[in-house]
Amino acid sequence: MKDERLIEVFNAWEELSQTPDTIIAYHSRLKSIIDEEAKLDYAEHKGIEKGIKQIAKKMIDKGKSNEEIMEFTDLSVAEIDRIRHEK
Repeated sequence: MKDERLIEVFNAWEELSQTPDTIIAYHSRLKSIIDEEAKLDYAEHKGIEKGIKQIAKKMIDKGKSNEEIMEFTDLSVAEIDRIRHEK
């Protein structure tokens, strides 16, 4: 028997042996953990976006071309133009 299958069987047995209240609490906690992980992933993504935008702004201030900015930030020309016009 493979370890993965053994773990599946053990988890199924463990879940079946729980009371309804325990199962509800378990699923509630699991949902909370998943929600928190999603919030952290979103915050990390937004932070990275903000950092890239700041780099693009500094490059614009230094007179760098769209091509140079695209090379270092992976932003599109439209995104760079939008940042240029925010000033």
